[in-house]
Amino acid sequence: FPSHDKPHLFSKIRSLILMAKPRRIGCWLPPEVPEAYLLTLCQKDRKPLLADPKFAACLEKVLKSADRWDHEAWVIMPDHIHVLAGPKRRAYRVSDWSHFVKVSSRRLCPFIEGWQPGVYDYLLRSSDLGQGRWDYLKNNPVRAGLVRNWWEWPYFGGSWQPNIDPGVSEWGNLAG
Repeated sequence: FPSHDKPHLFSKIRSLILMAKPRRIGCWLPPEVPEAYLLTLCQKDRKPLLADPKFAACLEKVLKSADRWDHEAWVIMPDHIHVLAGPKRRAYRVSDWSHFVKVSSRRLCPFIEGWQPGVYDYLLRSSDLGQGRWDYLKNNPVRAGLVRNWWEWPYFGGSWQPNIDPGVSEWGNLAG
């Protein structure tokens, strides 16, 4: 390349790298608003190995040992998990949670084949908390065609106690 094209080339390469792995946006919620996320981890190659009683027991142990986070609810799908969780302090990062869950689950659950890189995280604002997020979690198996009714899916967990009466609100501590 001619020397005058090098700055342009480096700028293009930098842009491509940032597009592939964008910078994390910090939490801009006011300090009095608890930080909560809908987190998703996907099985390596999206292999359907997770909807299994052994993995459900393993995931519960892993999440209980991730003591820097409160885990309100989760659903295990065949090839991914959704977890509604919040750090106990703002200093605890989503990437650290993701790393801990992936490493711990590989150690405790050798039958899973690993995880895709990264984590999908959706920062919940106060208007997102409560019934809407729970509806999203509980209806995931229904949308995927795995069951007709959410309460037929056995792979839910968390601190809330679901009520199978669809007319009753099932939400727990984050309903605020």
